[in-house]
Amino acid sequence: PVASWSSIDSKGTWKALHYTVRKAFEPIHVSIDVTDDKLLPMINNTTKEEQKMLVQILVQDFNGNVKFERTFPMKVKPTSTKFLPGATAEQATNNNAKFNEVVVGIKLMNMDSSLIIENHVFLVSPKELNLTQPTIKTNFTKTDEGYTIKLETDVLAKSVYLRTAAGGWFSDNYFDMMPGEVKEVHFVPNDEADVDLAEE
Repeated sequence: PVASWSSIDSKGTWKALHYTVRKAFEPIHVSIDVTDDKLLPMINNTTKEEQKMLVQILVQDFNGNVKFERTFPMKVKPTSTKFLPGATAEQATNNNAKFNEVVVGIKLMNMDSSLIIENHVFLVSPKELNLTQPTIKTNFTKTDEGYTIKLETDVLAKSVYLRTAAGGWFSDNYFDMMPGEVKEVHFVPNDEADVDLAEE
């Protein structure tokens, strides 16, 4: 093993970079630019169709307490970028939270509220975050291809990394989790060996 710019290792395992780049290149993507303490959300629609969606802006502290929430409909033209109204960090938190203890999230949902994509941003650098040790509960369900893994946390769990001794592919990895949400990940082993994740 060596340090490299590769996003996949020699065994075909995805690194953090690969998961991050995949998300950034989704046909419909939301990002949040933070410049001089001002937040500027934007939605990119690279498809050839107009997209009708619900946009949810949610500001929470690391315990899941809501500081600000707003949901509204939005139309985004084909192959275009839609800028949402910006806000200062003080406005985003309603002047009611410490910047190192909140996360700003945006979800794009279909009109039936099913998730399209979500993204979030912190208001300070990672080293300045006031993180606490999370307790993560896991549940494993055997499937024809491997396993479905459901995870829950009691507080913000930053940069959650999943791995197994058997090796294989996770549908998502290196992600952040908020309390009150259930994260579902699918795991496919590298070979047909009888892998029991519950015993690892």
